[in-house]
Amino acid sequence: LDEEAGAALEELRSAFLATLRGGVLEAGDLVVVDNRTAIHGRSEFTARYDGTDRWLRRCFAVTDIRSSR
Repeated sequence: LDEEAGAALEELRSAFLATLRGGVLEAGDLVVVDNRTAIHGRSEFTARYDGTDRWLRRCFAVTDIRSSR
């Protein structure tokens, strides 16, 4: 990256960190994220692979089925 691009990237990173919100999910919790209006992620974790790790199910929703093709 050149200096201008690096500065822009750092400004964007700072904006993300300034608005960061966290939370802890418990068994039975559900989170719905609108990918058109939010940036989301998760913190690092170590997988145990014993059936007790997180379970992720994705779904896809549209407001107009004709525009989803």
